[in-house]
Amino acid sequence: MKSPPTRARASTSRRLTVVVPAIERLREWKPWLEWAGQLPTIALQEKVSAALDALPRGREPSPPGERFRRTVLAAMPDIEAMELVDRPLL
Repeated sequence: MKSPPTRARASTSRRLTVVVPAIERLREWKPWLEWAGQLPTIALQEKVSAALDALPRGREPSPPGERFRRTVLAAMPDIEAMELVDRPLL
């Protein structure tokens, strides 16, 4: 198990990797390093994203029910494949 100072360093280094894009683009390092020491990673990422006008990562938001619709359609049999199976052999 990591000791508390080692865990704190790992956490801080994770937060520093979050602020690197902001420092590179905005060329202001002092406030970002202060925020990296004070804010939790999620809040820091939101601050960086807002400063860079970046969209959140991950899946794009979809309308309600879209995931359910895709799941149902994926579970349905393919009509063309069913017709091929139902054809008599020549």
